[in-house]
Amino acid sequence: MTGGFCTKAEVVTRLNLGADTSFDAIIDQLVLGVATMMENEAGRQLRQDTGIVEYHTGGTELIQVSVSPLKTTGTVTIRESDSYDWTTAGAYEELTVNEDFIYRPGELPGTSGIIRRLDQFWLGDERTLPGAIKITYTGGYVEADSQWDMPEDLKTAAIAQICYEIERRKNPGRRSHSQRGVGIASGFGSTYGGELDLLPETKQVARRYKRTAAY
Repeated sequence: MTGGFCTKAEVVTRLNLGADTSFDAIIDQLVLGVATMMENEAGRQLRQDTGIVEYHTGGTELIQVSVSPLKTTGTVTIRESDSYDWTTAGAYEELTVNEDFIYRPGELPGTSGIIRRLDQFWLGDERTLPGAIKITYTGGYVEADSQWDMPEDLKTAAIAQICYEIERRKNPGRRSHSQRGVGIASGFGSTYGGELDLLPETKQVARRYKRTAAY
């Protein structure tokens, strides 16, 4: 997972900074910091990762992965094993999409990646065989993706938040809208040196992407 919900260039353009590079380091930190805080507000990861590996427990028809939306072009691999051996031929069963399982990519805000086992339950259960399903997949949004481009509302909210923080930096006398800010220096480097608290509008956008339970 790299980057944020917007790019430094988009922030520089919005702020009309032109050739002024004095805020570059701060903007770099804020791009990552704001994305992280928006994900915290949503309660889940939204930025894309590749090669995510998760182990799930069966006993039901549905499994819900942690990061969505799911890519749909050959990026979901599922193996079931009652011995937890995922590498030895014959020790696991590799499942086939549209034959053994289908999945909902999750194209709407808040809709998680849900995978359904066809004609039977997933292997195992919490009592007798937990974690008998290994899923490897690519999930989340990323800039300029052919399938799951970064949603415009996330990008716009992130840019507005970062611009607000830069304006606070340029005008030190301007007070924060809240006293519940988090010191960005503690998690995102020391150059910014201020407090970062999401604007109410930014929180509202992030909350649209809270997970919808599969069950």
